[in-house]
Amino acid sequence: MFGNQAFNFNSLYKEVFKWARKGKSQNQASNFAVNLLCLQSKMANIRHLLKKVLFVLAFIVMLPYLSFADTKIIVMGGKSSYKVNTYININSNINECFQKAAEYYGVNKYILEAIAETESGMSPYALDVRGKPYFPKNIKEAEDLISRYEQDNPDIGIMQVNAFWFKKFGYPLYYGLMPCFDIYLGASVLRRKIDEYGNSWYGIASYHSADPSSNIQYAWLVYKNLKTLTQ
Repeated sequence: MFGNQAFNFNSLYKEVFKWARKGKSQNQASNFAVNLLCLQSKMANIRHLLKKVLFVLAFIVMLPYLSFADTKIIVMGGKSSYKVNTYININSNINECFQKAAEYYGVNKYILEAIAETESGMSPYALDVRGKPYFPKNIKEAEDLISRYEQDNPDIGIMQVNAFWFKKFGYPLYYGLMPCFDIYLGASVLRRKIDEYGNSWYGIASYHSADPSSNIQYAWLVYKNLKTLTQ
């Protein structure tokens, strides 16, 4: 019936429509063809769902082989308050900030660094507004962007901490442009997520999102950056 045409739903629709019209009314033939297109749409959704399921299963299968050696995730007990309530020397070098923030909140320094690399590429003035990244050349440009997009709750600084957390604890958003402060606040968010979701890759990736699909993709990005940082 279909000759040498490639088997696809568009050509099938046309052929079935012509075939159905031979013995049925045009309206019946049209309904038949439309139902066929609905089937096509459902099959496309099923294929999309299967891809997601296969991705999740593949990641789960790989988990036992993701070895961290001496970079094993270590949690030393949560803080009674997640607020940054310790003295921070904003003139400290970045490495020292990561080290002290990790110690203060009981999270792994390398994980913290890998998140920063994933979020901003270690850029201290990076901003993200509703999914659109900005990389200002200097702190003045970054402050102007924060003022312009404050109501959009941007992600700010080296750790891309969302404005929600600054507002929650009463910090001005421009504090996030001080790398050391942003690292401490990012560490506090990570600590909170690990306390909430567990000392696991799911807990770590919840720094970005607790949605399973986004969480798994983010966990993989952090893991790859972690491997690069610790080689």
